[in-house]
Amino acid sequence: MNKAFQRPYQVVQTAKMPKADERQAVELAGRSGFFNLHAMRPFHLLIAVRPGCCSLVLLLACIITLPPANAQTPQAVHDKYRAQTADIRNDTASINHLLAYCYDLMDVEGDSSLRLLERTYEMSTGLDYPYGIARSHLLKGMILSDRGLYDSAKILFTRAIPYFEKLHNDIELGKVYNNMANLYNFQGLLQEAMDGYLKAASLLEKTSTRHLLAPVYCNIGTIFQKLDQPAKSLQYIDKAEAIARQNKDTVRVVIALIAKAVSYKTLGRRPAFLETTQAAMHLSDRKEYLVGRYLTRLNLSDDLCNFNQYDPALNYLRVAESLAIRSGDPYYLSGIYLGFAKAYKGLKQYARAKEYLLKSVAIATPIHQKQNLQRAYDYLTIVYTSLGMKAASLDAFQKYQLYSDSLRNEEVTNQVNTLETRFRTLQKDKAIGEQQLAIAQRDLALKQKDTWTLIWACITLVVLITGAVGWFYYRQQRLLQQQKLLTLQREYDLRVMQAMMEGEERERGRIARYLHDGVASAVSAARLKMDALGIQQGHLSALAPYRESLGLLKDATASIREAAHNLQPVILQDKGLRDAVQAYCDKIGRNHQLSVSFQSHGQPERFKYHFELLTFHTIQELLNNVIKHANASAVIVQLSFFRDMFSITVEDNGKGFDPASLQAGGSLGLRGLSQRMEPFGGTVHIDSSSEGSSIRIEFLLSEFVLAA
Repeated sequence: MNKAFQRPYQVVQTAKMPKADERQAVELAGRSGFFNLHAMRPFHLLIAVRPGCCSLVLLLACIITLPPANAQTPQAVHDKYRAQTADIRNDTASINHLLAYCYDLMDVEGDSSLRLLERTYEMSTGLDYPYGIARSHLLKGMILSDRGLYDSAKILFTRAIPYFEKLHNDIELGKVYNNMANLYNFQGLLQEAMDGYLKAASLLEKTSTRHLLAPVYCNIGTIFQKLDQPAKSLQYIDKAEAIARQNKDTVRVVIALIAKAVSYKTLGRRPAFLETTQAAMHLSDRKEYLVGRYLTRLNLSDDLCNFNQYDPALNYLRVAESLAIRSGDPYYLSGIYLGFAKAYKGLKQYARAKEYLLKSVAIATPIHQKQNLQRAYDYLTIVYTSLGMKAASLDAFQKYQLYSDSLRNEEVTNQVNTLETRFRTLQKDKAIGEQQLAIAQRDLALKQKDTWTLIWACITLVVLITGAVGWFYYRQQRLLQQQKLLTLQREYDLRVMQAMMEGEERERGRIARYLHDGVASAVSAARLKMDALGIQQGHLSALAPYRESLGLLKDATASIREAAHNLQPVILQDKGLRDAVQAYCDKIGRNHQLSVSFQSHGQPERFKYHFELLTFHTIQELLNNVIKHANASAVIVQLSFFRDMFSITVEDNGKGFDPASLQAGGSLGLRGLSQRMEPFGGTVHIDSSSEGSSIRIEFLLSEFVLAA
């Protein structure tokens, strides 16, 4: 892997600058540019236009591709520094030579560079040479960052900061903060990443090397794009573009134009998007910048597909395909083939669309491109359905769900990591406070040693009083802190639960729309065709198989629509929990050989939607368990609304079960029921015998469940 972030800024570099400034530009811009491709690929941090506007996906994460113009072989690096490293002495000049050697070597022989950096660190420590110590930490952190070892890299960057601060070296500090912000960016911690980038910008703005600000401004712009704030993103990307034009840095200008096009598309400014993208394409063609030529054509083709202009879109895609093949990178071909599939799907040439989708899957699978695989299987579900390949369509849909769940879990994990980091920070602050209090008490005791006897007695009395007051105050603060930590933990659990529920509800809504508008419509259309065929061919109506087929299609349509309504009950949001549960109980009673009695006590009130959704799905799950496992003939569902409590009771006359078996690995659903209820303050009571079962869930009403 070449130096992280170095790709875009060494392909075309026409501006002349002193050698030292050039090295600084390469190191900051090259290693801390828009994205670190090696580190970002596992996260697939693509910037996409918001749903509802357009399906255009701009692959900014894949901008960095071409090798630097001055790429060197390992032997060339060794030969370059052979004379300087032949006679290494224990002085700062030798350390600086070794650091330069490590910097050039880290691309081609990372392990060798790490071993040399250990040596420079030991030599710098022995000479108390702060620049050598800090520089060794920085370069080691950059290598580990390239390898995806973010926590280790973060430790090294943190160790470098105090040494550069002591030297008042704002340029090196800017590099450290920018690289550290990239680590947060890769881990999805956008607020921490933004803080780091702004810190780097404030440091570099104080220096004379303003050309180093371009990649930092672009990083800030991309963060605002991820936060869906395209207007703010444009402000920083415009700054980066102005600096790049001032320094005649063609490649960085192209990258800034592509990033601007993303923001224009998000803002719905299609003419500005087209103008900017075409300008980037012409500039890339003139300078033979391969990545810019590929990306601009892919983005234009995607936009044309969205406006049903498929033939010109295919022309752009063919050129982009040849460029992607020249690049030799499978990431690009996977995205190209998705573009072909989208165009041919729009032209209703489903066989061609299937061909390109399978090519995309074959490329994306071994390199774990989850987002491309998710999109490919989503398209394949529709294409296989259109080709009449129902089994293949179902298999593709299941794989689409698998990758959707995987991506959603990654998102939830990032949110959990953010909350955990903040929680640990609170614990660390508490420990520091306790240490400072202990140190203060110890210092106070030492100062009292040599006082006179009378003064000692007075001071001892004062200290005792102060200690008692301090102890009481400390005890109160500790109790308050513990209560605060408990509250934070509960809020943390609730946010995790809400995030998971939101993800599940979005997926339920998507599946419901797909069933209602897609599958149900297709089955209804098939039924209408059969009806029309029966009218045209009158003798068919007399055939029993024909009439049975019509009946099956009618039943299938009803079942699909019922499944869609169960996945996303509109009545829950419109009328509330009581009416939604009553309607569901009535439906279960009509459709099954089971007597379902619904009871409601107290004055119904509205709760927070996440809580109502959890309660509704819980009742659905309990009733489904009764139908599947209890062999019951009757069931009672009871909702009780009290002033400060709300409860659910589901009771049946079935065969019952052993509640103790749940602790030994029984029903996964019932075993996890208490865990799902706990963040909302709910407690679960289970009573079961051979005469039936009763499950009661009670909630103490609080700000976590009551509607605002």
